Amino acid sequence: HKQAQSKGSKGKHQQIMAELRQLKIKTGACRRLLKELASYEKEVDAEEAKLEQMVQSNADGARVKQQQAVVEESKGMVPAVSQRLRDAHAALSTHMDANRDALGSSDEWAEAEAQLSAAHGVLEERPAR
Repeated sequence: HKQAQSKGSKGKHQQIMAELRQLKIKTGACRRLLKELASYEKEVDAEEAKLEQMVQSNADGARVKQQQAVVEESKGMVPAVSQRLRDAHAALSTHMDANRDALGSSDEWAEAEAQLSAAHGVLEERPAR
């Protein structure tokens, strides 16, 4: 009977470790997408400034048009990354809700909460599409 108990506890430990691994993966996805979104937004600002400077200096029309395309391409990435962040946020939140009892006291939990909060703050600024 002791052996059966030990097997059950080993299985439970493996399950907790698997859930912890998923928590780390989902947390990492949120962190990466937050950085990616910030990077695209910074790129949009830089490319828009470059376009404005080109217009102010009466640059060649073809170059201005090409820069407008660059700006539009950069702007187009923001909603796509925002949606991926929204999906990652939802997946992390769902995983945390399902595993609060087993993982709530882990160090990884605090990091997951921080990333969830950061993603929530960024996403509140953007309406869902």
